[in-house]
Amino acid sequence: MKHYAAVVIATALSLASMSSCRSIFDEAGDCEPHCYLQFVFERNMFYNDEYQIGADAFAAQVGSVEAYIFEQESGKLVAHYSDEGAPLRQDGYRIAVDLKPDVAYDIIAWCGLAGNEGHFAIPSSISDCTDLKCRMDRSVDEDGMVYSDKNLKAVFHGRIQHTFPNTEGEHTAVVYLTKDTNYIQLALHHRHGGYIDPERFTVTIDDANGYMAHDNSLLEDDEIQYRPWSKRGGEVDMEGGDAAFFVAELATSRLLADHRAQIKVTDTLTGNVVFSIPLIKYILMMKSDRHSAMGDQEYLDREDEYNILVFLENLDDKGWMNAQIVINGWHLVDNGIIGL
Repeated sequence: MKHYAAVVIATALSLASMSSCRSIFDEAGDCEPHCYLQFVFERNMFYNDEYQIGADAFAAQVGSVEAYIFEQESGKLVAHYSDEGAPLRQDGYRIAVDLKPDVAYDIIAWCGLAGNEGHFAIPSSISDCTDLKCRMDRSVDEDGMVYSDKNLKAVFHGRIQHTFPNTEGEHTAVVYLTKDTNYIQLALHHRHGGYIDPERFTVTIDDANGYMAHDNSLLEDDEIQYRPWSKRGGEVDMEGGDAAFFVAELATSRLLADHRAQIKVTDTLTGNVVFSIPLIKYILMMKSDRHSAMGDQEYLDREDEYNILVFLENLDDKGWMNAQIVINGWHLVDNGIIGL
């Protein structure tokens, strides 16, 4: 009888354990591992509740996800998951993935491609991870110049290597994203003078940076001339008289610290170059001491918006003189003629 009672108790405990497991994972009805992908965009300049840089802005900024999963050993694509729209706005958003435990995977995500008006694209046929390239759309003008004049929709990249454990419960692999698009606003401020026609100046940024590899490095590419997607001119009341301004808005693909992106402003009336500077060097020159702990590339990846204000004086026959350049609120004074 004692032996029989022990068997009954053991059986009851086993059934209770199974019932408990099913109550936790009632969708699957078993105690198998359940695997998920979560996406986080905290490589930015936003602040979290502790006023530390790196608040998760995934729900606010990312409109779609494309996740490609490769076996590390073979390098072959084994799964592809995609989602977009309202589900991404939910707290704790994850994608359930059906993957084998104890297998090393290379997980690569390109996010923001859905509904991006064709600004960026990846190949439709993928076999291994090296196929997973993202190329920015571009145009060619009548002179053969490759250019982009679009307000590029945001695109994000993420990559992790992960092995899901072979234990019951929920297991989540977190994919951290990097934003690969930048917004640049250039404003020319003329201290003395009337309205500036928006066609008076041309603004360009030249860089070979429109083709990203599976690891988000830049592949060999054409030299691309970025042109404004918006230009406007106007006047503003100031003490001592009116001042004129010209504003150009541009969007570029990923900026790298070791690239030479050149920004140039030309006066179409005279054909003279107003100024031409290495954009990335100037951006890094103006990096605040608050961010001194960041490496140069981390800073360029986190900061995706640059506001450049240039104060000018018209010297007539000598052209334009730059009095001051301000980038994201930081000032560089130069009382000489800006060189090429």
